[in-house]
Amino acid sequence: MDEASRHRLRTLLAAQLGDEAADHLMQQLPPYQWTDLVTVDVLQRELGALRSELKAGLAHQRDDIAALRNEIASLRSDHGNEIASLRSDHGNEIASLRNEIASLRTVIARQTWIMTTALVAAIAGSFAVATTLG
Repeated sequence: MDEASRHRLRTLLAAQLGDEAADHLMQQLPPYQWTDLVTVDVLQRELGALRSELKAGLAHQRDDIAALRNEIASLRSDHGNEIASLRSDHGNEIASLRNEIASLRTVIARQTWIMTTALVAAIAGSFAVATTLG
């Protein structure tokens, strides 16, 4: 019902029932046209379309999350291999250093033995000379 029709109806009702009753009856009519109302079918179609959009969006989000999980797993694998390689390299270097330290200990022990023997021999020789002269 357009405004002109509403006005004509209000005038007829006021003439028949009075202003107060006409105003009351006009207030009970919707302020819009019946064609503007949404039907259940329209709501169901729109709701179905919205659900489809949401499902598609969720599926896309799930795909993105799965791709991120795969990327994280790949990065973990790559870095895990790098860490293992570094550990292996450092382990080999440490083993090499330990071997060098062991070799140095052997050399130092030999040199200490030689120096101690030479020192004892020198002291013994000095003592022998001192007792022969004295």
